[in-house]
Amino acid sequence: MGLFDAFPSIFKATLGEDVTFSPHVGDPSTIRGIFYSTWEVFAVVDGAQVADVSPAIHISRLDASPAQGDGFTIRGDEYVVRLAQPDACGMSVVLLDRV
Repeated sequence: MGLFDAFPSIFKATLGEDVTFSPHVGDPSTIRGIFYSTWEVFAVVDGAQVADVSPAIHISRLDASPAQGDGFTIRGDEYVVRLAQPDACGMSVVLLDRV
């Protein structure tokens, strides 16, 4: 077991909340995630730095593997997955668009 293997469980238990993940294929399930109503995303486009702010959720990759277009229900609001980016600690940050 690596040094950071327990991080997803610790973060979810401490900071997480129950959310509903609704994949295009398969049944919806309740998982725990860490929701951010505003998450800053930076990119370089044609040499210029571009910033974007969107809702996002951190989830364990063991709980779900969301793809673009999958859905989440968080605090009663509906979101669709824009992009899921895995990190080095067994979690993914999922950028969302509110429906």
